[in-house]
Parts: sequence; structure tokens; C-alpha cells
Amino acid sequence: MRVLIDAQCPYCRALGEALKALDLRKDLRVEPLQTATDLEKEALLQELHVLEGERVYRGYPALLHLARRLPPFGPSFPSSTS
Repeated sequence: MRVLIDAQCPYCRALGEALKALDLRKDLRVEPLQTATDLEKEALLQELHVLEGERVYRGYPALLHLARRLPPFGPSFPSSTS
């Protein structure tokens, strides 16, 4: 699963580091959005993007998707059917 963060934003970098620390299974690839070539840069700068396979999660749904996948939080969130 790819998590695209703004490498120029200190808050985004901190989020990326926190996600890496919570990713006990090492399933996440936290990447700078500046290197992404498969999505529009303007959209990437507007909200968090999480990519898994062909699915793209944006904004709050991206955070929920991450929370479901991270071991410390996963059991607290019901499975998504969407």
C-alpha cells in the first residue's frame, strides 16, 4: 500500500514517520507525492492519498483505510465493503 505525502510539509513528514512506526507488518510505502507520476499533482496537494492495487483513497476515507490496516487500530474499525 502506498501513502503519498507532501515531502515539503513538516506535518506531512511527521505523519509519514508516525505511520511507519505504527506499521508493524511493514506493509506501507510512504512516498513523497512529488515523485508520483500516476496522479495529478494538484489533487495530491489537496488531500492525503492512499493507493492499494487499483484503488485510490483520498482524504478522510484514506485515513480510515490506513487505520483499518494498522495493527494498533485495525480491531477498532469495522471492515469496509466499499
